[in-house]
Amino acid sequence: MTNPVVETIKRDGSRFYVHPETNAKVLGVTSITRNLPKPFLQYSGQRLVAEETVDDLGSITQLMVAGNRDPAMDMLKRALQSSTGNVTRIDHWQHNHQNLHDGQN
Repeated sequence: MTNPVVETIKRDGSRFYVHPETNAKVLGVTSITRNLPKPFLQYSGQRLVAEETVDDLGSITQLMVAGNRDPAMDMLKRALQSSTGNVTRIDHWQHNHQNLHDGQN
């Protein structure tokens, strides 16, 4: 649950979050990803797993050298949910996608 609570509305089966001060409406992650073609999601997922591998190669290597293949695989499977501070990679992706949609960089 979002803290503080953010108002949401539904339109045509999609959820929008409403900014409390500006009343701006932003699509929710599920609504965005539901409308994306599957090849994009596959590419994005592959890219994030590759980034996780490169960014945390030391930990993955230690697990593999110690014979802990399954934990290493689990670590990479969770790449999309891995945290960057308090914001997940999915949140970063949603923010970047919304900026592209709005014509911002």
